[in-house]
Amino acid sequence: MSQVPGAHTRLRTIPRLLAGALLATAGVTHSGHAQVIDTRTGERISAVTVPRFGQTFTVPVGATSLIGFSFFLRASGPTPATIRGALMRWNGSAGVGDVLYASASRQGPPGAFIEEAFVTNVLPVMAGEQYVAFLEQAVGTVQHGRAASGGVLVDSYAGGAAVITSCTASVVVGCGWGVEQGRDAEFVARFNSTTVVPEPRSMAMLASGGALCLALVARRRRRRSC
Repeated sequence: MSQVPGAHTRLRTIPRLLAGALLATAGVTHSGHAQVIDTRTGERISAVTVPRFGQTFTVPVGATSLIGFSFFLRASGPTPATIRGALMRWNGSAGVGDVLYASASRQGPPGAFIEEAFVTNVLPVMAGEQYVAFLEQAVGTVQHGRAASGGVLVDSYAGGAAVITSCTASVVVGCGWGVEQGRDAEFVARFNSTTVVPEPRSMAMLASGGALCLALVARRRRRRSC
């Protein structure tokens, strides 16, 4: 079977060019790409909040700083609560070291559940390390959302757990912490990250491009055997 001169060279070149183009468009992200921890399941059980409660979490691989964190709250009585958020390192059983972040006091949420967000202004964190975000309340009380499924509390996030504490952002030495293993608060944390995360569209392009490359290689082998 006759072949067009240079056909093999062109067929060898096409997969290389295609692979290069796909890699160039594979959703490569730069520092500043956001990673998110979200313990919510779409179902919640509300809990009457002790004066201070929180959620431990593990910083994702590639994350460099914490943008902010959120709890999901609603008023528990007619008197508006005064709340503030705080953040510390976590050693598995207690907050340790200095308070890394403490918000200003603010009025708590109204009757409906809302996301109460605390902006940490790009706070440096260590990937793989554990931290605890917690909420203090004064004056009134709030209810907070707990992750649930089928009407029961669940462990929706393997990297941490809900906690209760007697700590405040101003007094953290010698205070008590209780870890609620197998249960999580409704909690969201957002991070800046250097991790490369391909977008779904880019993954589809890579898959189809790989199939095309294989087809071209198979076609070239069949021609050689003729």
